[in-house]
Amino acid sequence: MASGECVQLNNGKWVWEPDSKCGLCFEDDLRTLANRLRDMNKPACATNNVGEFEVGDRVWSCLHGWGTVSHLKNQYKYPVTVMFDSDTNAIYTSSGRYYANDCLPTLFHDEVKPWPNPLKPVKIPDVPVDTPLWVRWGVGGAWTARHLQKFEIVDGKVKAHCFDDGKTSHTGGTPTSLWNEWSLVNPNA
Repeated sequence: MASGECVQLNNGKWVWEPDSKCGLCFEDDLRTLANRLRDMNKPACATNNVGEFEVGDRVWSCLHGWGTVSHLKNQYKYPVTVMFDSDTNAIYTSSGRYYANDCLPTLFHDEVKPWPNPLKPVKIPDVPVDTPLWVRWGVGGAWTARHLQKFEIVDGKVKAHCFDDGKTSHTGGTPTSLWNEWSLVNPNA
């Protein structure tokens, strides 16, 4: 990626400031940079009024959830002390940062909803029991013919429970362990 750094302007917005030796950027570099700046300029983080806290304020932390400002000690680097509903104490800078060098605050006067997960949700396929499948334990493993017992989502991936030795639900087959990879068509054909 092109060299440089993200810099916060006086208006609170983040911009890219290239080094003097920054060359031409590739399309992927520009897309990555645009996504990074978009995330850094999220309105939820840039517009929350976290600069002034008072004892008794109800606050929300990205790390600990809801809590109440219990102490203010203006002479310290971390003047804001919060007692969270989970019986955890934490200290923050006057601008709501957990660490003074954090580029964004994590303590707010209202709950900050995370932006949508960019990953597509995983759905279990609508495939009937006893459907013939080709399965294998992992990449490089041999494909084996089995009949489907059920699908299961594990670590964000759809994995297949199948009956052993070519049996089906009608022939008294017992489910095996989860198969890591599966296909409805013969991958070897």
